[in-house]
Amino acid sequence: MTQPRLYLAGPYSQGDTALNVRTIIQAAETATSMGWIPFVPHLIHLWHLISPHTIDFWYAYDIEWLSACQALLRLPGASQGADMEVEAAIRDGLPVFEGVDNLIEAKVFLEHEEVLRGIFGDKRKPKVMPRYRKH
Repeated sequence: MTQPRLYLAGPYSQGDTALNVRTIIQAAETATSMGWIPFVPHLIHLWHLISPHTIDFWYAYDIEWLSACQALLRLPGASQGADMEVEAAIRDGLPVFEGVDNLIEAKVFLEHEEVLRGIFGDKRKPKVMPRYRKH
């Protein structure tokens, strides 16, 4: 079975870029440990330093990668690009997890629901995951 791909969205150029890249890489490590294959758009940082492109080029590039993912993780912080990515994910019907804690809670919830389905069968109506948006 193919592992699910998770798009990570969060601040890049607002504030300290290096700190923003570090923060999203830490989130990617957490996602990886949970079984996701994360896509980290912030890693284009070096590419952009060597071969700069316009912001619109990078936005279009990121949206193409988003369409290859099964969900989006939005990290906190102001970011026009991340907000646009969330809008695109919602428009495409992808689940949006708001923060790493929400991603962890969703995993625990799904594991719990899977155990209950194993006990009670598919007759139980699943509960809604906490702070999880599916549009």
